[in-house]
Amino acid sequence: AVVVEATRAEEGCLEYVMAADPLVAGKLNLFERWESDEHLADWQPHVFVLDHGGNSLTNCMGGAEGDAYHEKNRQDLDYLIGLAEEFGARVLLIAQPISRDGGRVGTHELYETAPNDHADGTVRFVSTWPVLSPDGEFLQEAPCNDTEPGCVDGTGLLRSPPPGGHLEPLGSWRYASVVAEALDALGWLPEGALSR
Repeated sequence: AVVVEATRAEEGCLEYVMAADPLVAGKLNLFERWESDEHLADWQPHVFVLDHGGNSLTNCMGGAEGDAYHEKNRQDLDYLIGLAEEFGARVLLIAQPISRDGGRVGTHELYETAPNDHADGTVRFVSTWPVLSPDGEFLQEAPCNDTEPGCVDGTGLLRSPPPGGHLEPLGSWRYASVVAEALDALGWLPEGALSR
């Protein structure tokens, strides 16, 4: 609610709505309307959050493998960081959890080491492994408490059943919690943005 309120308070913002997609679990839809193109152009993002599964299912990565795959991801990351710098924004890079076959996503090492090249602290990294891939192992389900979404009788699905690997409600909740807590710990959220 704090992010919505802060954005609506921006000069020229007529409408800004974030809502859970009623048909796609874990998807968030964003709608915004501005008084003019000039008002929208004056708005600047404060943080870019980047999480990339690094698969070859998207058109931009189709056919890229090995060194070409890693080079394409490095170029894309450099571009995003440069764009953030133009806006005076910061970048939070997020590690994907371990895959079903135990493999690490190809962007993991790139994202984990990128902050080393930005000593000013504008580029940071957070791992979802502690809640989704503890000890570097794929987890289908995990113990949970009744206040967490998707928890039934003390257990909940983190990932969808085979052959998929998408996050289920409990996994999405834990993933989002890691990201929100990282943003809060970095001081990149407004005071009181998280309710505990």
